[in-house]
Amino acid sequence: MSTKRKKCSHLKFRKIYILRFLRNIVDKKSSNYEFEFKEFDRAWKEFFKNKPRPKNDEEDKKQQEEFCHWYNNIRKQSDTGKTPVEMNSRIIEFRWDEEYDEEPFVYLKNLLVPETEKIKKLKKLQEKDVMEYSGVLLSIELNIARFFIENRTITDLHTILALKNFIQDPFKELDYIKNPLEYEIQFGSSVGAQRKKISLHELKLCINYIITSIKNRNYLQDRQAYLKWISAFLGLLDKKEVKEIEDYYRLFGLVNNVPKQEIDFMIKSLHPEKLMEEK
Repeated sequence: MSTKRKKCSHLKFRKIYILRFLRNIVDKKSSNYEFEFKEFDRAWKEFFKNKPRPKNDEEDKKQQEEFCHWYNNIRKQSDTGKTPVEMNSRIIEFRWDEEYDEEPFVYLKNLLVPETEKIKKLKKLQEKDVMEYSGVLLSIELNIARFFIENRTITDLHTILALKNFIQDPFKELDYIKNPLEYEIQFGSSVGAQRKKISLHELKLCINYIITSIKNRNYLQDRQAYLKWISAFLGLLDKKEVKEIEDYYRLFGLVNNVPKQEIDFMIKSLHPEKLMEEK
């Protein structure tokens, strides 16, 4: 076994699966990739929620094999009620790569495309642009949210600083131990750039859009307002945690005389499926 394997954690192996899963979705040009990605992410969380961290390579390999079998053959997809094997789609493959080198993503420098004059004229992402760049934004924000789930003490301010640090030198080789959140953002950017061809200027616009989204929640007087919201939106929080956020919104509305319809919309924003029903 490669000694490099033993330095890795479930978190990094999870990223390998996610990257392979996303590539599979993109290759098939799935029109439902956001749902499929969230479904995979929920499944990973369900399976490993109470699993102890593996003590060695053999335990790690066994858990990953069990996850793949469970995901493909036992767990029913929430939208179809069938397993991936029964559907003959969304199937994930298990590969134990002896030569894994701790950097399971394509370097941004090898993904970003040249900037055009039209792109250079863009100053910031407008709401009409969000859908076009949703694949990039989703990839970055998913990594931020997952990092928050594993590190509950970080704040929105930490996230803004990490985003700014990353975009100042997006091609820097980051040390996961010293700059874990920046690493996650860089990884998410890499995955996003594989989903949509973008230039460095467009990536900067996406990062600035996320920073603005974080700052727009400052009024909620919660140092983790954005992190809690994006984690709930992406289905990474359990029902109890989502209920706590909803209760906070209601209390905040009462104390600050915020109109009920605004609070109701804020609560709905925690449940993207409800927003989609209205469209």
